[in-house]
Amino acid sequence: MSIINANGWGVVSVKTHIKHARELVERGLDKNIRVCITGLSGSGKTAFITSFINQLIHQKNSKTLPFWLAHADSRVVAAKLVPYNDMHIPEFPYSKALSSIESGCWPDSTSNISQARISIKYKIKNKWLKKIQSYSYLNVDIVDYPGEWLLDLPLLNLDYHTWSQQFYQWASMPPQSEMLCGWLERINSLDISSTTESDIKSLSKEFRETLRACKSSQKGIHFIQPGRFVLPGDLDSAPVLDFFPLLIQKDIELNGNAYILLEKRFNYYKEHIVKPFFKEYFSKVDRQLMLVDVLKVLNQGFDSYKELQSTLSKLVTSFNYGQSNWLKRMFQPQINRLVIASSKSDHVPPDQHNALKVFLTNMLRSAENQVGYQGVQVNNLAFSAIRVTEPVIADHDNKKLNCVKGYELGTQKKIVNYPGIIPTEPMSQSQWANQEFNFVEFAIPELTTEKALPHHRMDRVIELLIGDKFL
Repeated sequence: MSIINANGWGVVSVKTHIKHARELVERGLDKNIRVCITGLSGSGKTAFITSFINQLIHQKNSKTLPFWLAHADSRVVAAKLVPYNDMHIPEFPYSKALSSIESGCWPDSTSNISQARISIKYKIKNKWLKKIQSYSYLNVDIVDYPGEWLLDLPLLNLDYHTWSQQFYQWASMPPQSEMLCGWLERINSLDISSTTESDIKSLSKEFRETLRACKSSQKGIHFIQPGRFVLPGDLDSAPVLDFFPLLIQKDIELNGNAYILLEKRFNYYKEHIVKPFFKEYFSKVDRQLMLVDVLKVLNQGFDSYKELQSTLSKLVTSFNYGQSNWLKRMFQPQINRLVIASSKSDHVPPDQHNALKVFLTNMLRSAENQVGYQGVQVNNLAFSAIRVTEPVIADHDNKKLNCVKGYELGTQKKIVNYPGIIPTEPMSQSQWANQEFNFVEFAIPELTTEKALPHHRMDRVIELLIGDKFL
């Protein structure tokens, strides 16, 4: 159908207008929601997304989702994976992750960007909307990426010289100072005036290898920049990664070819890697889930705790938060809800689940306040995307101890573990030193993926992230 004006000019397609109007209205009515999953390596992002998709697909026969209210009201009809519009983004490897779980292995850690779209059909609850149609749908886009990449966002506000100053200040503090001392000695003895491009390439490679060693050292080193240097993704071996921080003592050396090349690559990295990544993947985000491995940091001690606290606070406050209404959703989406969650709650006895949540709240209270001040709803909880242990009571020195039982990762031996008591009040450095924690990593037992995976509070996570969209 077309409309022709009185003079017979200006043919306008009504169908085209209707299509565009429908797309705007559907976004305004929350037909599509984009959720980004944030967390550093080992926080459980891949396991979470796998379980999230699995719980939705198998929701019809599941009896373990009572706090997902639309499901509890029997209004969720079905859910399935569907194609998404961003065809240049790799698909989240859901089938591969399920295969790993069935074989008793945790899915591979996130190493690159990926996405999944789940379409959920549900019965409309609103009495006025029900007069127009009985059913509606919600498309949920889940974006996965290495959390370390977000550590580069603060670089956008720095020039090369300032970044170099900040890096060397960070590198002077333990425990990273011990691991960087060899590389720093070579840089300090460098004659910048005679440094060639080949030297820069070699030193850059050594710099990246040293940063990766810091990341994998298990010493609680979290804030590593640039993030792509430890998890390069598809940039591995690209010239854009061939730079490193350099402090110059003599003003005349600022004009040296080597220094200019390092500065140029740093600026290129910001403009062509960091900025496009943030703009493309996060300018349209509606909800954010930040995963934190609290148990690992408890094992690693005070220094690791303080650095992770600082790192996660920087990540949280790097995003564009703000309350969203239907008009903003159509033209300028913002993150209007943040969920901060401690993963692996099944690794501690049930009587300590609340303590795990309280510890997380205390850890990120300052960052939560900054986000909450902008009118954004912030929730936190402790959960497990895939439950791999069971609670037991064990006898020790004539005392009953609440423990967990499961298969130890690595040895595959069945063990009973008492992890220690999670503190519910902030601790001083000396109090940290007096704590004795023993949080064990558990393997996946034999599971079937033809039904909903066992979990702990995934229904609460689903409700907090998307529950308000089932009108």
